[in-house]
Amino acid sequence: MFSHVMVGSNDVERSKPFPDIFEAALAQLPGVSPDEAVVIGDTPADMECGRSLGVRAIGVATGSYTVDELLRCGAHAAFETLADTKRVVHAIVDA
Repeated sequence: MFSHVMVGSNDVERSKPFPDIFEAALAQLPGVSPDEAVVIGDTPADMECGRSLGVRAIGVATGSYTVDELLRCGAHAAFETLADTKRVVHAIVDA
């Protein structure tokens, strides 16, 4: 079963505020360790946020960036949409 906390930012530099937000989110999920966290986003900044936190970043090409662009920016996996739940969950839970 998944536990989740959604956090968002429109800040251009996604990695700057996120260490504190990340710790606060983890505090809401007792028993969840940082290595179980995943960032899901639609921009290169979101992929950078994942890298800055040391977690996997999953790209979704619902914005201005393509799947290939998100993969080149370091996405662990990237999808056109999140509609193929089985593939998305596989990318989230398999390191």
